[in-house]
Amino acid sequence: MQHWLELRPQTRLDLIDVAERVRQETNGTLDPYAKLLFCSLHTTAGYLDQALVERMQHRRQSVEDLVRAAQRLFPEGAAYWHDRMNLRTELSADQKNREPLNADSHLAYIGLGLENCAAYDNRDDIPVYFIDLDGVVNGTQRNRRTLVVGYNSAETVADVSVEVPVSQGPIDTVNLDDADIGLAATVEELVRKHAVTSGVVRISLDAAESDAGLTVNEYEPLLVRNDLPSVLRNPLQYMREQAVSIIRDPLSLPTKARHYLRHDLVQIIHEIRSTIGRNASLLESVIHRLGIHVALLDSVIDRVATVPAPRWLRVGRSVALLVAESDGGGKMVRGRYQSPILLQWNRAHNSRRKLSVTVHRFAG
Repeated sequence: MQHWLELRPQTRLDLIDVAERVRQETNGTLDPYAKLLFCSLHTTAGYLDQALVERMQHRRQSVEDLVRAAQRLFPEGAAYWHDRMNLRTELSADQKNREPLNADSHLAYIGLGLENCAAYDNRDDIPVYFIDLDGVVNGTQRNRRTLVVGYNSAETVADVSVEVPVSQGPIDTVNLDDADIGLAATVEELVRKHAVTSGVVRISLDAAESDAGLTVNEYEPLLVRNDLPSVLRNPLQYMREQAVSIIRDPLSLPTKARHYLRHDLVQIIHEIRSTIGRNASLLESVIHRLGIHVALLDSVIDRVATVPAPRWLRVGRSVALLVAESDGGGKMVRGRYQSPILLQWNRAHNSRRKLSVTVHRFAG
């Protein structure tokens, strides 16, 4: 049993309780199922995994605080390559005028570990938040879609290993949809062979793999070859650039905006103090003296940002792709710009990464 939800976010960052919407729109037809799979078709809007939200006791404010912490790492309006429309050769002049400047939302999605498909227990006492990071563009609400699938159990019908070539350098991003890799063809063949018409395909890093992660997002060249590698090398890259630029000319901002900048920088230091307390304290003292020690601020932020990317980011080790019935067979349910992407922030053995592809068929 499945149900499509049409969503209209009210603000750029919006948390929508889709579980409540499902109950309102389905008249109880999904109630008999033990699990619900929520599937977003977007690259700047998705779901947190249930285990994480449970640790926050499903509190909306706690979820929003987590998201806003990520947004401070990737501030809106920073000098992202993805947003330099003059370099986007794949877009027409008209498309460049309409394309949203939303690299910050893509990076926050990846850094938060948002999922395109997330399974939740089917309970009427907990919310399920569709987290939209880019819901309003230039004052216009975006149209969003999410598919909800009810099931009782998931049977594993196939589990195979696949090796993916990566670069010899420490930083790399790989489009797993690339035909030369052959992963997409392998997935389609497994779905066809096992006649799966309702289920999910999970792509996971092998247990022995380290310093790598998986996400589903837009494989836009400037984003994945410039912005994302910059973040993997230095998780404070764009926060640092924007902060230093403003600190060098603090009068360029209204008093209220300067106050918010100072508050955001100090807040994020509080959040990471338990990880890198000594450097964080030094950085905080510099931030409180905005405009005085710009060179010191540069060097301290560089030192703080040398901790490994996983300490800053929640990049997951697996992604899920929904399979639904179409024309008598099973078809992957994907948004237009969604691609599974492999990230690495350290060299791989023999320049290859081992992945597991597991196909599950829904029952009930």
